[in-house]
Amino acid sequence: MCGIIACIKTKGLCTYLLNGLKKEDYRGYDSCGIGFIENEKIKTIKTVGSIEILKNKIKDEEFTIGIGHTRWATHGINNVENAHPHISNHGLFSLVHNGTIYNYKDLKKELIDLGFSFYSETDSEVIVNLLEYEYGITLDVKKAIENVISRLKGTFALCILFCYEKRIYFVRNHSPLILGIGQNIFTLLSDVNALQDEKAYINIDDLEYGYISDDSYQIYKNGKKVKKIIEEKEVEKENKNKLNHVYYMEKEIEEIPSMINNLLNNIKNIDLTKIISQIDNAKKLIFIASGTSYHAALKAQSFFDKEKEVIIASEFYTTKYQIDKNNCYIFISQSGETMDVLKSLEYVKDICNNTLGITNVKNSSLYKNTKSQLLIYAEKEIAVASTKAYINEIMLLYIVACNLKKQNVIYYDDLSIISNERKEKIKNIAKTLKNKNNAIFIAKGSDYFLALEASLKLKEVSYIHSEAMYAGELKHGPIALIEKNFPVFVIGDIKENEYLNSAIEEIKSRGGLVYQFNYDHKNSLSFIKIMEEFFYLAFYTALFKKREIDKPRNLAKSVTVE
Repeated sequence: MCGIIACIKTKGLCTYLLNGLKKEDYRGYDSCGIGFIENEKIKTIKTVGSIEILKNKIKDEEFTIGIGHTRWATHGINNVENAHPHISNHGLFSLVHNGTIYNYKDLKKELIDLGFSFYSETDSEVIVNLLEYEYGITLDVKKAIENVISRLKGTFALCILFCYEKRIYFVRNHSPLILGIGQNIFTLLSDVNALQDEKAYINIDDLEYGYISDDSYQIYKNGKKVKKIIEEKEVEKENKNKLNHVYYMEKEIEEIPSMINNLLNNIKNIDLTKIISQIDNAKKLIFIASGTSYHAALKAQSFFDKEKEVIIASEFYTTKYQIDKNNCYIFISQSGETMDVLKSLEYVKDICNNTLGITNVKNSSLYKNTKSQLLIYAEKEIAVASTKAYINEIMLLYIVACNLKKQNVIYYDDLSIISNERKEKIKNIAKTLKNKNNAIFIAKGSDYFLALEASLKLKEVSYIHSEAMYAGELKHGPIALIEKNFPVFVIGDIKENEYLNSAIEEIKSRGGLVYQFNYDHKNSLSFIKIMEEFFYLAFYTALFKKREIDKPRNLAKSVTVE
């Protein structure tokens, strides 16, 4: 959930690092910092808050070798002491880290007993001091790194400075890391989207380590040199600018129709025969995802006539779900780097290789490690709260289901964005939510899956506590919350569903505010319009509450830690 960058560059390195961090700040934006070597001494500049604050603190620093980091707080509160990079006790090493070390407390106690001091609450500072300790024994950086790898339990992508060498060392295990290759430049980054001048890159795989210098790089695994495939950087097609929008979230909601068309145009050129056979021959479909992608799977599974089940990724592998070789396991992750999903994939692959990965990022970990892969073609999504990617995940699975049933894909014939008149009505509802702290979404049948995502969006960006539930469950406890002017959002047509109408009457009789959202249930894709409306509801509510809409507190776009 953190972004890391490292580079050796004769001119303009500071700007290069800051630009790279800016491209990765969706991975974490609680704090940020850079480290560099000057006259065989390591220096760091760190701050709580944005990269702009860091830029102002750096001023006129000039250096040619450096590492950078933008943090999503895990171990330790959000303060300067816990910000990266971290320096070892005697200043020999500095590193930036993405991941989680499970045995850091035991290692920390061991190092304290050996005389090491700690100035942060992080597991990352434990790694840098362990590295210094191992170097004190081996007097060889590479061997020290190998020893550290053998002792760490957890996930980690590391970029390391050693004060006496003009090299940047790196290690990866279950956290994304790539090596960028440009003309007379090598870089290390968390994300291929952070590449700048580099025209190609190498994916660093688990338990690989090595270094970059100003004119070369080397990669090892188990002490032996490794040759890697060099990937060409794809030309970015999307326009990342906000254009006339202040916020990316609003821009991306309005892109939903064009992204659906983008998916439909691209999928026409893909031979789905292999994937359809893979699904058709399976006894059962198991969808595994987290967060918004989990909600997308819940909605999309209704398109399939086969036996199916949708499971939250973090529960799937931690509870040791029973694997059946006859099933097809479908993994969904927008970034392709969601740690819970990747852990679930690893768990399945030990027994069964009948896997399908659905993601928005080509050559992501999920894309590379599943038997079959499909892209959702939503182009890059920058706002943390997902909108267009959610819709395209559902649309892709709808297309697959149609092919499986040998049915024509019924195109949704109203792909225009919602009208200005409807937007104004949603704005007025959002204004009523401005001073609210709670809300409930209710629905019947598969509309409940839409309610889950609508509720999630509201809480993500406005910080209003929100719940989604089946309408019939309201009277089994939650109705105790209903009081005068308590907002309740209803998905469905009360004329067609007497049970929904009954729930509404129960709410109104207690003074609750009822807001009804309905769509044409005869058209299996018309729910898209209503989800656009809920996305706007969350957006406008957050706007009126003056929230950080694109970067909500405590959240990151790519969840790469457990």
